[in-house]
Amino acid sequence: MTPDEVNSWLRVRRHAVPRSMIDAVTEARRQGDWRAACAAANVDIEDVPDEFAEPGFAPDLVRWHLPRVLGGRDSLVPRLWIVLVTRPEGELYLRTPSRVDGHQRLTLAFGTMEPERQQSVLDWTDSRHLWHADHADELRIRCGGGDRAPFFHRDGTPAELPETDPGTDDPAAYTEWLVVLQRRGQAEAAFRAVGKELDQTGIRRTWPWYTPRAAEDLAERPLILTRLPRERSSAQLAGSTGLLLDGPIARVLPVNDLRRIPDANAYLLPDLELIRRGKLTPGELHPLVRESLFPEWTGEIPEPQPLELSEVRVRCQGEWHVVAMRDGVLRTPHTEAEHRRERALKAFGGQISGCFEAQERLRDGKRPHKALRLQRDAMFTRMRHGDTAAVLALLDMGFDPFVRNGRKQTLLHVVHHVDFEQVLPRLLKAGLDLEARDHEGRTPLHVAVGDGGSAALVRALIEAGARTDATDDLRRTLGTLIHWNKRTDLPFIDVG
Repeated sequence: MTPDEVNSWLRVRRHAVPRSMIDAVTEARRQGDWRAACAAANVDIEDVPDEFAEPGFAPDLVRWHLPRVLGGRDSLVPRLWIVLVTRPEGELYLRTPSRVDGHQRLTLAFGTMEPERQQSVLDWTDSRHLWHADHADELRIRCGGGDRAPFFHRDGTPAELPETDPGTDDPAAYTEWLVVLQRRGQAEAAFRAVGKELDQTGIRRTWPWYTPRAAEDLAERPLILTRLPRERSSAQLAGSTGLLLDGPIARVLPVNDLRRIPDANAYLLPDLELIRRGKLTPGELHPLVRESLFPEWTGEIPEPQPLELSEVRVRCQGEWHVVAMRDGVLRTPHTEAEHRRERALKAFGGQISGCFEAQERLRDGKRPHKALRLQRDAMFTRMRHGDTAAVLALLDMGFDPFVRNGRKQTLLHVVHHVDFEQVLPRLLKAGLDLEARDHEGRTPLHVAVGDGGSAALVRALIEAGARTDATDDLRRTLGTLIHWNKRTDLPFIDVG
């Protein structure tokens, strides 16, 4: 994995699927309440009769394994349809959000699935270990292991990697060897070892700026070649470089809309890579994942990383000053008179610096001081993944509610991701501007309507005073957004 991908998966493991979510889902599942389990994992239910539900459904485990956009981001790959169960009456399936930057809620539905052309279908019907608690232990085998997981012993300690072909008696060792070959840039040799030839003649551009490079891509994201023929003899894999196993030739093709086997069955499991690099410990894994990969692990499960707004040192006026977010602002060692002088300087076109620049950049969406940016991004990450409890805790600690992210969004622009009934009153009481504009000139109301905010939130924003006649930089009105997104749940908005 590239450094950006490592950071992306770390955020997924620590923020997108937090311990609090796992604990709540586990308790609901043990009580036999699959609907409560879905609610705890931010999964909406759409027309799923109780008789067609799966009692062992673990939506937190689904979130753990779903493919992510990566490249420094931790969002779910949008517009995916994941088929879990196929019955004569219809299919039980999940839908991911429609936008990369939108909410991260999932939808569980049942019926006849007819996805639009741009939507991709992932077939998880034969991969219950990725979503069903009773089958989670199969992960060790399905990720290329056997008695142990690749790269590790059963207790989670690192295994010595093979320097030559170890043969197929030990599946984990053989998987390790094929991964080593791919990482060396010897993808052709790895494919030949499993009786395939890597044919790249069918490659064409999938994006104007990107041409797939099989050997280079596989060196960063190796395939589990020991398992692929058994997973599906003719199925397309997810990823920018799809792999079609078709007879003796493994042809690299652009991704299309064929039903695909899961990334977790095709590529080296991110959890193994993160632990191998020392970025994650077995104790930080999802319990069902840990029990499968490391059945003899006896370490201590660490407490979740505590939320904190740490002090930051900023170079100011030739000295190091300590600043920190407290009581809803970035506190500095400067007097009010000094702050007034800096504000006046800026008003007359002067250049501010030091502590004053740190305050300004935190609130205007520009690139702030690195340590402050990490705190800001942690808040927006928790907002995006619906961690209401963490958001409220950070606000209680004194987090500055007026911060903006790199897209110039305020917390009001992303309030539709969390329980707005708890968070919105806090933000409005703090004085956040309902007409604040993001990088596209959208107000929080625009975003709520266009990005799937609930009708209740839209109504609450309007009742709080949000204008319904505003347009964004592309002159899109609320009426335009309602029409484009086929929203029939907002009849109370007068679009003229």
